Amino acid sequence: MSSPTAQLPSAQDRSPNDRDQGPDQFELRGLAQNKDGEGGITRPAQVETGKDQYNALVRSLRRPADRKCIHMICTDGVYRLLHYLPTPPDQPTDYEIYDAKPMSPEMIKAYLDTLPWSQAKEDRFRGADGRTIPQEQWWNPPPGIVHPMRSKNERDEVMRKYREEKEQLEQKIARGEISPEEPVACASIKSDYDLRPS
Repeated sequence: MSSPTAQLPSAQDRSPNDRDQGPDQFELRGLAQNKDGEGGITRPAQVETGKDQYNALVRSLRRPADRKCIHMICTDGVYRLLHYLPTPPDQPTDYEIYDAKPMSPEMIKAYLDTLPWSQAKEDRFRGADGRTIPQEQWWNPPPGIVHPMRSKNERDEVMRKYREEKEQLEQKIARGEISPEEPVACASIKSDYDLRPS
């Protein structure tokens, strides 16, 4: 969430064929051609994976200066960045949609595959394709698409419990009561979601 935003190529840097496409279009360019500098041989461009497309989408999102935001892949397949608005700490936090981009099924799967498998999650995203959602709904989704916000007090309590559990685990490892688990990279593949429509 706090990673720096990468710059997208400016209109001058893109080829003439790309200039009519907005930065929110992350289509595979399998038909693009690269020329081999030595023999002038034309070969297909390397096809981007869903993970590459997902990473490019995340880097392209605008972020508020105060960084008080949360990223959310909604069940309609649109990736939304929600900016927290001032709200009393004991009430559900109000928010605005600060930026939104559509995701392809391949991008959604690439993200979900980095999480443990869950039947409920697979069912929730089955058939989702953000590219089919009208742009107006990116910014004004119907009820139930953006999942309800907790209050600041509730979020703080969740973080307090997480830190407490982590500290207890570290103490047990230090005392030799349990063995440390092998570290797992945060973006490693942990599952294989099947999001094809049933």
